[in-house]
Amino acid sequence: MYFLSIIGVTLDYSKIKEIHLTGIDLDAISLELAQENAKKHHLTHVNFLQQDAWNLDIHEEYDILTSNGLNIYEFDDYKVTDLYKQFSKVLKPSGILIASFLTPPPTLSKESTWKNVNIEDALKQKSIFSDIINAAWQVFVQKPKHVNS
Repeated sequence: MYFLSIIGVTLDYSKIKEIHLTGIDLDAISLELAQENAKKHHLTHVNFLQQDAWNLDIHEEYDILTSNGLNIYEFDDYKVTDLYKQFSKVLKPSGILIASFLTPPPTLSKESTWKNVNIEDALKQKSIFSDIINAAWQVFVQKPKHVNS
């Protein structure tokens, strides 16, 4: 099984006999930390590549691809679509994409399905993600630019 992760080697692979892991990140420090993490967990058959997820230069096909959160940092819906097209190019025809997403937080939507939320903590989280690191929280409340009503 060939597994591509846009960095994330923290799963327990000990019961899988034939697995080949590839981790990708644009940031060299993240790759170094991932390599240390792989050694710590005694992972073999691991390869790390410094690449841009929007411009993958990979000639293998993968059974599984995981990506955790790249889409929330991109405001342009067309670029997010381009990201998923890149993922599609490196997945086998029967491959599986595992991607994270965010449910609208109660600070943005009265229709939020979040339960047991401490509003002060939610506002701090909004401040960190929206104001400091500029995550695309507004994708929850704005209609995508390329969708016609």
